[in-house]
Amino acid sequence: MSASLETKYLKTLDDLFFAVARRRVEQDERFGAPRHDDTHTRREWADLIVAHTQAVVDGEYYPAFEHEMFDVAALALAAIASARRKASE
Repeated sequence: MSASLETKYLKTLDDLFFAVARRRVEQDERFGAPRHDDTHTRREWADLIVAHTQAVVDGEYYPAFEHEMFDVAALALAAIASARRKASE
């Protein structure tokens, strides 16, 4: 991979990771962060992710796809963080 192509690829990844982090912050503000997150079981996390994934399957246009995929990515991060907190208790 050329240096310029690698730079462009990494910039794209940075933009995507930033968008996921921003969505996670929005979710924390809306639902109450770890205090709320840690009430979910692993099954409930999976159900939430499946629900957002199903919204993508049912959607017919691109903006809904991207919106839901950012929700899925942010929910996955929340689920992992919650599982880690619970494991360290």
